[in-house]
Amino acid sequence: MLFVEEEKRAAVDKILQSQVFRNTESLRRLLRFLAEKAITGEADQLKEYSVGIDAFGKPPSYDPRQDSAVRIQVGRLRQKLSEYYQNEGKEDPIIVELPKGGFRLRFESRVPTSRADLEVVSSQIPAPALRPTARPGKLTIALAGALMLTLAWALWATAEWASERRLTASVRAAWTPELETLWAPFLQSDRAIVLAVSSPLFVSIQGFGNYRNPNLNNWADVESDAKLASVRRLLGEPEIVPHRLYTGTGDANALLLLGKLLGSRKDNISFARSADLSWQQFSSNNVVLVGTPRSFRDLLQGMPAQLELELDSSGLRILHPLKDEPAVLHDQTISGYVSPAAPDDGEVYAIITRMPGPNGEGTVASFSGNLNPGTLAAIQCFTEPRLAASLINRLRDSSGGIPRYFQLALRVRFKGGVPTETTYLLHRVLHASTAATGAK
Repeated sequence: MLFVEEEKRAAVDKILQSQVFRNTESLRRLLRFLAEKAITGEADQLKEYSVGIDAFGKPPSYDPRQDSAVRIQVGRLRQKLSEYYQNEGKEDPIIVELPKGGFRLRFESRVPTSRADLEVVSSQIPAPALRPTARPGKLTIALAGALMLTLAWALWATAEWASERRLTASVRAAWTPELETLWAPFLQSDRAIVLAVSSPLFVSIQGFGNYRNPNLNNWADVESDAKLASVRRLLGEPEIVPHRLYTGTGDANALLLLGKLLGSRKDNISFARSADLSWQQFSSNNVVLVGTPRSFRDLLQGMPAQLELELDSSGLRILHPLKDEPAVLHDQTISGYVSPAAPDDGEVYAIITRMPGPNGEGTVASFSGNLNPGTLAAIQCFTEPRLAASLINRLRDSSGGIPRYFQLALRVRFKGGVPTETTYLLHRVLHASTAATGAK
């Protein structure tokens, strides 16, 4: 029996939402990929290599002869489909199968297994239509109208399908080998991704407005701040309450770039504010941190790796400088701004960190700058093919690969709040340790 695309997609969606497939992200991704290829008629061209590259994000160097991950996942998918139809899907009218020896999904109608089932099926067959009594001319017009509507719908559906295919192709084209390498620990993992943006602490002075001191990032410091105490006395001691409702435009732009890139390959992405992050989220997910370093400093120091670079309010600090390396590189700022006359122009430093998660499991990436343009430039290096290629060349070791964990420093010049020149400075290889992580 032939099924239309909507019926096939509905059958696959029901499987993906089942309990059997709920906690198997890699198999969900594989089923979704194979279903799309089968429905669009491209399944016959699938090979083990292309499945590894397109469905699982393997690097171009992937060799199926050396890596059996695709074969293992395909075998697991067959088992899970069988388990689904033995339980939740035992009444489904359409059965989705993956025959051995290929990657083409097959959509079959469920065959009735009992006399009662046969009676139900036969009762659903419509009775022969009565001979029409309308005049042939009217009937011809009606059929012609129905045909035109069907043709119009087919043309619209084809155009929509082609548009969606072009969009998917263009997004996938953005994934260069260098970007694949930089994001490999995130793409090759079944873990969900949490994108966390810094949420700086503001003080709401009830009835007057908001107060923000970049050096105050916990409530205990706010309550002991002498400047704030003076302001409150002048205003008659109004009540103060904390809130974290704002983030910088550069950080927001950085999240947009990340969402566009990673969203084309991962469907299990969520967002969080830095203040709301828990150690359970770090333990269960891969995490990407975006924003000012003071928002994430305690979190990064709790991970099992010794950091080599850090940002403080003055700029970049190299904790273990090599010969002829300065220990400190200062941002070109005055009291947090580049200059009193042009606060949106200047030069700052940014740090990119890729390190292990709690207990050495999962991956944490951090993109930080003291000002928004620094953070945005760091993200651009991991989302724009040209910048990613330059970065990979700097990170390569003698074997041609790049370290799994590292920190690297960038110098960022910006104008009007927009990065105009990003320069690689140095990087350090990080090593996972058995240091205990904190609790939050």
